[in-house]
Amino acid sequence: YLSSTYLDLVEHRAAVAHLLRQMGHEVIGMEEYVAEGARPLERCLRDVDSASIYIGIFAWRYGYVPPAPAVPAGDPPPAPPRVSVTEAEFRRAGAKRPLVFLLDPKASWPVQYIYALSGTPEDALAVKRLRDELSSHWLVGFFTTPEDLARQVSAAVYRREVTDRLGTISAAPALTESLMYGGPISDSTPMTLQASLVHAPELRVLTVDLKDGNYWWSTRLFFLATVAGELAGTRLLIFTEKGERYLG
Repeated sequence: YLSSTYLDLVEHRAAVAHLLRQMGHEVIGMEEYVAEGARPLERCLRDVDSASIYIGIFAWRYGYVPPAPAVPAGDPPPAPPRVSVTEAEFRRAGAKRPLVFLLDPKASWPVQYIYALSGTPEDALAVKRLRDELSSHWLVGFFTTPEDLARQVSAAVYRREVTDRLGTISAAPALTESLMYGGPISDSTPMTLQASLVHAPELRVLTVDLKDGNYWWSTRLFFLATVAGELAGTRLLIFTEKGERYLG
């Protein structure tokens, strides 16, 4: 789900959506709706719920704030604070580990799209509050141009996919240890590998821990890839460092 204000970020949204679609993703965004001012909040939130990844892009506009709903006569309960559709989308996506990107404060930007200079005092305070919260409490990427943003978003989405995949993959026991530097390759080594792979006949993705970089010979990695490909149908190798940091 691609979330942002619209008029100021048309080119940025287009660059991001184009690159993500090239990567094979379905992109959901306000372009599928009518005019920005008529974006139905309920539909936006449903689309956020249905998406697997939320991408929030924030510049210097706060965005459209839907009117407060009519309340019946009497003593209605206190109304919740009114926020823009863009902020509401971000709040809704909290459990999805949002990917957040902020326009670099040093980047040049049209004056008419900077609420601190051309908007109401309320909107200027709102966008400052939101940006301050995002930069203080989230690991954000700062972008300057549409191309820069698209590159950062595509890298972040790819890392998210790999991270999620790592969390669901457990390599077959003792699959790689016998091939590491210092481990003897004997006549029984292929049998050990085969015995491990028998328990994982659909190991499409295999995680290999390179530790600190001094435990593997490249020829042994090629051998592992060949055996895993032949016996388990492995098509993707994910390399980590010390079992934690993703390398590639």
